[in-house]
Amino acid sequence: MKFTSSTVLGIMFLFLLTTSPCAAQSISEPTDPSGGPGTVASSDFVFNNQWLFLSDGGYNAREGPADTDVRWTRRQLFYSLDLSVPWPSSRPAWTKLARQPNKASMVGDMALSKDGSVVYFFDGYQVQLYNVAKDEWGSVANLTTVDMSLGVRATDTDSGVVIALRDNVTGAPDGVPSLQRAFQLTFNVFDPATNGIVTEGVDALERVQEMVYSSERKSLFLLGYQFTLYEYNLAAKTYTSVVVKGNTPKQLTADCFASAYNGKNLVALGSLNSSSLDQIPRDVFVFDVASSAWSKVSETPVGHSNGVCAISGDMLVLYGGFQTPNAYLKKAGTPNSKAPSIFNLKDKVWVDTYVPTSGSGSGGTSSSGLGAGVMSGKGTLSTVASLITLATYVLLT
Repeated sequence: MKFTSSTVLGIMFLFLLTTSPCAAQSISEPTDPSGGPGTVASSDFVFNNQWLFLSDGGYNAREGPADTDVRWTRRQLFYSLDLSVPWPSSRPAWTKLARQPNKASMVGDMALSKDGSVVYFFDGYQVQLYNVAKDEWGSVANLTTVDMSLGVRATDTDSGVVIALRDNVTGAPDGVPSLQRAFQLTFNVFDPATNGIVTEGVDALERVQEMVYSSERKSLFLLGYQFTLYEYNLAAKTYTSVVVKGNTPKQLTADCFASAYNGKNLVALGSLNSSSLDQIPRDVFVFDVASSAWSKVSETPVGHSNGVCAISGDMLVLYGGFQTPNAYLKKAGTPNSKAPSIFNLKDKVWVDTYVPTSGSGSGGTSSSGLGAGVMSGKGTLSTVASLITLATYVLLT
């Protein structure tokens, strides 16, 4: 039997692939038959009552027999999920968007404009604008004095300014745990109308992991790493500790911290449990701003460590992440289903179909922090119309 040179080269190439310690057990890049981004974790995301935007992220691929033989693979993604139309969880309304020109990575540092027409991408001392309606990238503004890409961010949906928060250790004796040191919080307030930035600073006793804007209170709510809450009033420039009651969350970090109903409620989903780093908490907690009380309202169907979330009307949407804390422990944990998990905040039930409601909505921004958006009113006819639209969407797609 004779082999051509090309056949020999092909056999040699296949041999190298199949005997490589990496390729033998590596996982190919995940895809989503519904047209979405597929299994992905640690994505940056931003949302309001109409859209969820997801940028980059990655997944863990096993390269050997041991849990330590794991490689984190970065994915280049930019997708939107339409929250203004109904869709079944098996066929979410994803759209693949144009990526930022000349950028190998777009991870982190996003915020939305007040009306949701523009996504701001903060890149060091610059901000680039993405036009939502046109699916195209616009001008670049220079921020000469402040790096807005650092820290957590939230959009004041009443005034339209974007707030970036950084915490810095102000000094502590050796041996003092970082969570117990004194901190200086720096609020950098970016005004898109002028591209100007105003910097404000306050002293604090704890690091901040997440931040949301409450239109109800005209304030920022800050979540500490001990799941303590603080409120910063933007107008009065006052920083106070919130005395809470009820069933306070015990987890160490929150992958999702978002406002609902114009900031009347805050929703928190955990990522790591302070008592066990081998488990992903599935608890869903809601904080009622008026009564300053936490309550556990449900548990997620699967873990969503390092996933993304969005709230629109009564609907909480969770997507991506892992069921096990592999992102932190460097293990090839189990990625959760590609289908989003959908929770009705009003009825406190998990559902298979996303149906937009015209009740008060929310919004936010994170790889880091989440803010609040605006939406009001509710009606039975709009729900019926949404169901009709859902049927049309399924038939056409």
